[in-house]
Amino acid sequence: MHTAGNRLTTIWGKALEGPHAKRYRLLPAIFLLMVYLLVQSYAIHQLSTTYDEESFLQYGITILKGKGEKDIPKFESKLPITVLNALPRAIEQLVHPSLKKSAPLEDIIAGRFISLMASIALGILIYIWSYQWYGYGAAFCSLLFYLICPNFLAHGILVSADIFACLFLALTIYFFSTWWESRRMLHFLAFSWCFALGQLSKFSLVHMLPVIIIISAILRMSRMRQGSLFTKKNLLYAGVFVLINWFVISAGHLFYEVFFPLNKYEYHSSLFRWLAGFGDIVLVPLPSSYMRSMDMVIYFDQLGGGVPGAVNGSPYILSQYSTHGFWYYYLVSFLYKVPIPFIAILLLSLFTYLRKSKDRNFLQREVFLFVPVVYYLLYMSLFYSTQVGIRHFMIIFP
Repeated sequence: MHTAGNRLTTIWGKALEGPHAKRYRLLPAIFLLMVYLLVQSYAIHQLSTTYDEESFLQYGITILKGKGEKDIPKFESKLPITVLNALPRAIEQLVHPSLKKSAPLEDIIAGRFISLMASIALGILIYIWSYQWYGYGAAFCSLLFYLICPNFLAHGILVSADIFACLFLALTIYFFSTWWESRRMLHFLAFSWCFALGQLSKFSLVHMLPVIIIISAILRMSRMRQGSLFTKKNLLYAGVFVLINWFVISAGHLFYEVFFPLNKYEYHSSLFRWLAGFGDIVLVPLPSSYMRSMDMVIYFDQLGGGVPGAVNGSPYILSQYSTHGFWYYYLVSFLYKVPIPFIAILLLSLFTYLRKSKDRNFLQREVFLFVPVVYYLLYMSLFYSTQVGIRHFMIIFP
């Protein structure tokens, strides 16, 4: 047994040093992903349904049925990405046209497996991104921390938009960084499509636009680029970006009432009421279901929680309630909801990075990581009142 063990160790050591080392190095990551898949598949059947999983699923089903008009009070902030969670139900209905169900539990369980696939895709992205920038050790650690994160273990399998928002925000920043480095149109198209799909996931991903603008401004100023921004090439990029986003958002809402007059509806938020003052002059190029839903999201956030007409209770943290939330809500939630060893490792890594910052060029890579984190941390802490759980904050975790 001892001799066999030594031989196995020798073979494994040579494999890791040979021409196929990269393949063998993937095995631990694959093992982690397989364990994650098995654990989460078991959990999917054990967890009871959350209060909003059924509404997420129902909105996805309405889109699959071709209903472009949206029941705004009922589905409010729901966006078409939940079509993916409804696909198992749709396939089952195609196979058995006469099928009828009285309870949605089976459909929710089936839809959770789609969220699980998105969770695994996000893990693979984190591994690839970390490997490309920092090597194998960092890639393995990043993947491990993601897979054992209690927040992703809890929310990564639910029928909701949370895991898709995390995935598309990470994909958007990843492809934007690869495009900025390569300037290849293929990377720009990938960035544009991921950005657009993010707009079908969660309204908070609208803020990816200022994030991208801030990163671009920092990079441009740091390299002291001269000349106009309005070159033919830049205008081409902007046109492609706008066209892709218009098409994806409109198609996701089945092109319902695209180019509708802005004053066609009565709005609730102060922003949209102001915009409606322009009357028939403005034709909105996006679906009315998308814009009206955005209006309601802004309105409920302005209204706050725990007041008449609100859709959620008052934000609560550290034995205190507040209608419009607390600036420290997500910082405290982070300390409560994230394991202490990970927080310690995170702080240590930041210290190590700052100590060795002279050997690195922050503007080559880390600016793509820090700007989204800082932006969303400031925005959601200071300007976002719908503080009902850390799941709204999870988009910066990857």
